[in-house]
Amino acid sequence: MELTTKISAEKSTYAGRKGVLLQNKECALFVQNIGGMTPLFALKQGKDLINSVWTPHFRGSPGHKFSYDNPADVDYWGHNILFEACGTFPCVPTFGGGDGLEPADSPPHGHTANLEWDLSKTHTTADYSYAKWEMDAPKPWQLKYTKYDILDAHNPTHTLLIEVENTGDSKQKINLAWHTTIGEPLLCDNGLLSCSSDQYAIPPLGSEFDDTGNYKRGAKFNSLKKVPLENPVEDNSFEDLSNYKLHTGYAHLISAQMPKTDMGWASFINPHLKAGFLTISPPPILDHMLSPNFCNFWTQRGGRYFTPWANEKNGPDHSKALGMEMSIGYFANGLKESLEHPNFLERDTYVTLEPKQKVRFCVINLMFTPEFLGAVQNIELQDQGINVISSNTNNNISQNIACDVNLKYLKEILD
Repeated sequence: MELTTKISAEKSTYAGRKGVLLQNKECALFVQNIGGMTPLFALKQGKDLINSVWTPHFRGSPGHKFSYDNPADVDYWGHNILFEACGTFPCVPTFGGGDGLEPADSPPHGHTANLEWDLSKTHTTADYSYAKWEMDAPKPWQLKYTKYDILDAHNPTHTLLIEVENTGDSKQKINLAWHTTIGEPLLCDNGLLSCSSDQYAIPPLGSEFDDTGNYKRGAKFNSLKKVPLENPVEDNSFEDLSNYKLHTGYAHLISAQMPKTDMGWASFINPHLKAGFLTISPPPILDHMLSPNFCNFWTQRGGRYFTPWANEKNGPDHSKALGMEMSIGYFANGLKESLEHPNFLERDTYVTLEPKQKVRFCVINLMFTPEFLGAVQNIELQDQGINVISSNTNNNISQNIACDVNLKYLKEILD
């Protein structure tokens, strides 16, 4: 991997995987062929790279490929998704489990997160570089996937778009998700987590988090500052998740309602590194574009005492991750449960594609250096980017951040 200060998009390898390396003066982004995973989205600091995304200790080693025919692979990782998992990746046609679907089962988190993408184009302009990818769903699914990864030339902004087309003659129901996951060193103890939502929910009994969490199952609440606990600790019946703890011994999921037509967002601030991360759902301003209905916070802070999270059964869980996952789905419980719960927090949990119909689903991930000490309180849409508003005691502090939130570059690429 060769680093440069110029805007570029070139075929490369990273951690033994083939993909595309996109760079500008401020950051480096690697998107791999398998699953569209991004093991690298890092700020450049001299010769150093400060990675913002999750790259778990259990990720498969270079040169080895997961095989369901290998009992050792299945025993340790279970599925290919955990062998490859890192950073941000698309989840279609299911967000979560993939069993019991029509017209056929899907791997967990869908074809798009597990199978290999075909790189069809890379291109660089003075304002951006991008990679275009394509994938046909395995039969009998009749879906065509097209994905774009765009890096702004002027700042560390990664715009992600997936287009899903029903190529068949019958309706097809799907989930849509961008599974954005940050990790150390950006993820830290006493980090500041915030979100545009005021409606949150915890999965009821029956999810993968039944045995890993202590949040009150099925609870609904209106602030990350007061997440209700199932088993209160020291007479405290809530956790203040906005003041993030890196290790608690638990793994949880929380779903937040996103706006229907306005911009939605989630933010994490590392006050020690003076680094911030935003994931944004832009307004649906493109043709065929759908906005996320939910942002799902996956807080992996211990609690999974089994492989691959632990090196051995009943061993310590080493994994530290924070998912900020924009989706149309019922929690992260998969398409089957979404069909059983079609509306949740006043939002739809799946999409029905008519024959020959296509939809587009977009998020923007960006890193920035905050000019304030507090958490992000609000974000305002502007012509040339966003205005990030924080608070310090009784004073509001705002910071303008240039980014293509109006999707000008995407419009150029799609035309």
